[in-house]
Amino acid sequence: QGVNAIKYAIIFSIIYRIIYLISIYLSNMITAIYVFISENNKIKKTSFTQKIKYILLWPTFDMIGRITNFIALFKKVTWKEIPHINNIKIEDLDN
Repeated sequence: QGVNAIKYAIIFSIIYRIIYLISIYLSNMITAIYVFISENNKIKKTSFTQKIKYILLWPTFDMIGRITNFIALFKKVTWKEIPHINNIKIEDLDN
């Protein structure tokens, strides 16, 4: 009986963890939907299918951002300057 109880506990904890991760993923998708609704005027016009893709991928980018922030805590991070040399004028942007 003790071995069966341990097996059930392991299975239950795995199922619970999967449900927990799915709920976090869905809550991040709700955050993405909120951003699209609240910042609709400031976001460039995109198609509905493109917005759905962004909403589905939002949690992935959020996860990557959290991982890189965690790595930055323990690794020496230095600023690398990127030279931006561009001769485009503001009038050329409309073309």
